[in-house]
Amino acid sequence: QPLLPLVQSLREREEAISAQAAAFLNREIASLETFGANAGHAEATGLAVRLRATASVVAALKALASVPHILAQRQEYARVLDLIASRHGVHAAMTQFDQETSDPARFHRRGYSGVEENRRRVDLQRQLRAIDAALGGVVQAWREVHGDLRVDGEVYSPPEVPDEAFSATETPTQWEARRSLAGDAIV
Repeated sequence: QPLLPLVQSLREREEAISAQAAAFLNREIASLETFGANAGHAEATGLAVRLRATASVVAALKALASVPHILAQRQEYARVLDLIASRHGVHAAMTQFDQETSDPARFHRRGYSGVEENRRRVDLQRQLRAIDAALGGVVQAWREVHGDLRVDGEVYSPPEVPDEAFSATETPTQWEARRSLAGDAIV
């Protein structure tokens, strides 16, 4: 009788741990399915299907642990997506900056500083170039190892903006617009 509460406590803990393991496994399977679909990674998709078909949580966790290369690729892919999101954020900030600086009334606003405006332009251009350089390297490395980088199922190509394309007064957004008007010929 004195051991009965201990046995009951152990059973409750075992059930709680089993529930946590099953929840973890479901999150991992969903993550693999998303990675497989977005990146066009057939091996990840196949693993997710096999894990869903596995009856035992323990067996599924062992199968998941046996493919660390897929999990590493998924983490690498997540870092690439973070870099792409960072680029979109800086590009959006640059677009907003372009809109603000295209207003000639800004010169007459109280507190306007041309020096601060130029400093902000240079900082945004520097950030965008750094992200573009990193993104180009990461995408190239992905292609060499895994083939085309796919984002939401589509092949992703980082924008190619040469450093010499910008003048001191032209933002990347303005350069891209000028380039598209010129039929992709750098003018």
